[in-house]
Amino acid sequence: MNCAEWQEKIALFTGADLPEDEAAAVEAHLAVCDECRAFDEEISNVRAELLSLRAVDDAELVRLRSNVIGLLSTRRRFHVAMLLPYAAVLAMLLFGWTLWQPAAGPPAPYVAKVEPPAMAFVRGARNTELVRPARRVARKPPPVEDAEPTVVTLYTDDPDVVIVWITD
Repeated sequence: MNCAEWQEKIALFTGADLPEDEAAAVEAHLAVCDECRAFDEEISNVRAELLSLRAVDDAELVRLRSNVIGLLSTRRRFHVAMLLPYAAVLAMLLFGWTLWQPAAGPPAPYVAKVEPPAMAFVRGARNTELVRPARRVARKPPPVEDAEPTVVTLYTDDPDVVIVWITD
């Protein structure tokens, strides 16, 4: 507890309105805290001045004191149930947000992964040496004059998408 939370208990302690176990805790705190000890002295001085001026009978003072203590004990505390309306509104907002999410599109196309050819062993070489196979060099076919271009048409699953490839 910080000293602001002790002030209410110190005020009740000064008027001798605290139960014995809480009064012992306040006495222990006053023994170590100078700020609270000064607050207790100030409350005691103000109480003594007010008692010297009072023209109220003791029965009325006892009734008033019991009313104040009753109100302090029944004072409304924070409960988790106070958060239930907010949690319900939050749940409804999240549920509504999930309903208005756009539908998931078609899955991404699958792309096959092609591995390069494995390295081969060459006879006569040491077993630990690996030699890559020779690459083939692409040769251009001889030019053909007055030939019509080659047209390749690719049809996809989507009827709106057709790929046309024209080559010379």
